[in-house]
Amino acid sequence: MKKLILAALIATLALTSFAGFAMADTTWANVGTTFTIFGETPIYTDTSLTKEVAKLPNGQKCVVVASLGNMVEVYTVDTHKVGWMTWSNSVSGKVIVPAIVLAQNVSLRETANTASKLVMSIGNGEIVNVLSEANGWYYVEYNDRKTNTVATGYLRVDFLQKNPQFIIVTKLFDVYAMPVSGSKKVAQVAQGNLVVIGEYNGYVCVNVRTAAGFIRKSDVGY
Repeated sequence: MKKLILAALIATLALTSFAGFAMADTTWANVGTTFTIFGETPIYTDTSLTKEVAKLPNGQKCVVVASLGNMVEVYTVDTHKVGWMTWSNSVSGKVIVPAIVLAQNVSLRETANTASKLVMSIGNGEIVNVLSEANGWYYVEYNDRKTNTVATGYLRVDFLQKNPQFIIVTKLFDVYAMPVSGSKKVAQVAQGNLVVIGEYNGYVCVNVRTAAGFIRKSDVGY
């Protein structure tokens, strides 16, 4: 089955096209692979790899949306660019298991212990690479683009979502406190990438800023 293409729209566009495919108001996409660029890497308009779209900087977060042989089409999470690249260029041979942070200022620790020395705090929505798991902790690698450094350490598993799915929205949706009819409305989301935490009773639980809420499946066409 052909993979769904993950795409995002800027606020002023309701429907547009990019690199040969259409992008609609809402796209439900099962992310195949999410990874971080290691070293500056160019992406191209097609698989001939002749016309350059952009050079992706070290630390750029990307999602694979299509593949052909050893080439992949990628979508950049924050700059919304799409292009083709050679897969071996992207991760320098590393095995990547992506996870996204679901809380604000999550503590990255030197060892798998809450009393361990703090390496740094990682914000909501940041992507880390999971290297191993044990006793309720992930040992992760985090590429800090502000300092252009790579940090490693331990994060609690309950603050992360491995291999995340996203709902990409570009129109107004209501977010509810509970997955039941008549539940209190706690927020509205107009556009952005919402991380899916789970599905309950006709609702999708999503990460909204620093909290979780529920969106009706019927509202997002799922």
